[in-house]
Amino acid sequence: VVAAYGQILPEEVLAIPPFGCVNVHPSLLPRHRGPAPIQAAILAGDEYTGVSIMLMDKGVDSGPILSQRRVAIDPEDTAESLTRKLAEVGAQLLEETLPLWLSRSITPRPQQGDATYTRLLSKEEGEIDWRLPAPEIWRRVRAFQPWPGCYTRWQGKMLKVLEVLPLPGGQAQPGLVIPLGAGQIGIQTGDGVLRLLRVQLEGRRAMTAEEFVRGQRGLIGALLPS
Repeated sequence: VVAAYGQILPEEVLAIPPFGCVNVHPSLLPRHRGPAPIQAAILAGDEYTGVSIMLMDKGVDSGPILSQRRVAIDPEDTAESLTRKLAEVGAQLLEETLPLWLSRSITPRPQQGDATYTRLLSKEEGEIDWRLPAPEIWRRVRAFQPWPGCYTRWQGKMLKVLEVLPLPGGQAQPGLVIPLGAGQIGIQTGDGVLRLLRVQLEGRRAMTAEEFVRGQRGLIGALLPS
């Protein structure tokens, strides 16, 4: 049994166990095959994902399914929190499935539907392009938490964007820092405004956006790079 193994087992290894090699995959296969299914589900705006217990074959997450269980994606879920949810569900589902498989009470079923594929993420993907729509940036912030993380630049330093909330409206230039009232700040995007909730400047501790703006003269009205 493997989980997040990250490699394709050779056929001579797959042929050794009499009951085959079992993989715990954190998506509802065939959707989101590959190395980053949790991040991909958030990036796609999926309302739910899940866990698949599958038999491994020589392909990439293409083997027949033994069992699956659906898990809702909450609006505040990050890749980190969703990983914890799926790990707990996957462990429970594996414990339920293995005895049934070993007693031949389950018939493996081929994957149904069109497959989608994920890819490895890079650090560079975390830099925010403020020309994107606010909901898309919001999903990226959540999907890239904790790695590679989303960030922008302020006064020559990396500013990590840890938590945001998309809002409608706004007609200013993308990347413009605007006041939202009551000490709140937002960033104009290509479509909508992204309210900053929590940030971390390079070399500093994480803090609320309200705390951060109080110590950053000139931030309101500044244009962040895209």
